[in-house]
Amino acid sequence: MAGDEGQRGEWLPMNGPAERLCKCLEGLRDIQEGIEQYNAVTAPKKQRRRLRGIVAPLHALCIGIVDLINCVQSEKSVHSHLPPGGAKDLTALRERFELLVPFGRKGKLGVLRNKVSTAHYDKDLSSAEMRELLKNVASTEVGEWISICLGTLCDMLKLNVYKWSTEPPCNNTAVILCEETIPVMSVLDVDVETKKITGFKSIYLTKSPRVSVFETIKEVAEYADTLYTQGVAYRFRISNFYEDPPEVGWSAILRSTKSEPDLDLGAASTCTTQQIADD
Repeated sequence: MAGDEGQRGEWLPMNGPAERLCKCLEGLRDIQEGIEQYNAVTAPKKQRRRLRGIVAPLHALCIGIVDLINCVQSEKSVHSHLPPGGAKDLTALRERFELLVPFGRKGKLGVLRNKVSTAHYDKDLSSAEMRELLKNVASTEVGEWISICLGTLCDMLKLNVYKWSTEPPCNNTAVILCEETIPVMSVLDVDVETKKITGFKSIYLTKSPRVSVFETIKEVAEYADTLYTQGVAYRFRISNFYEDPPEVGWSAILRSTKSEPDLDLGAASTCTTQQIADD
């Protein structure tokens, strides 16, 4: 699923939300690699410089998350699969995310990405100014931004709005993945010329591609935890992943911040549904 090299039998995105989810997955992998490089050194100055290697993919992930939310809202074919009030909740989730992570052009993460990240250098920025910008961002702060991204993605994974395809097992067949309750893969006989289904070949219980994204989220959460510094205040550090309580709103981030905007999200922002965790 959206790796460096295609693998036979992998699930491929079949609609806009799935395509954008895969782009977010690539962003997660880039962030994980950046944190690995950061942790490979111990000198504070070297760590500060390598923190720049996390900024660019983190900024790209933020853009990808907003694109994902917007795509789900605009793709009418998936609206029937949204929870009640889902479209309104998506707007609120996007607004909350944009408030919590300053990735806009004038926000702190946006300025760091545009001026001192390893992918973008401001040619008009002096060395002294560059050093000052880097001193003003702490690894814990970057860890907080990553945690918020992970919590938001966990919320988006709960939505059954992603469609997938895969290579059929033989000629004149097609594969359909149904995720309504339990992920089921059906192999159908098709007439290539008329593009019609002519028969039913086989059916298999399978694993949702969303599980792969969730597994990567958990891995990145472990890496991001190493960015937190002892003695530094934080609100969003991820401590665990757990199922949503029964009969609550689908977005854990909105639940956690609805009545208390400064509430510690911690694990609360990283709930996941049992369908994704156990498939």
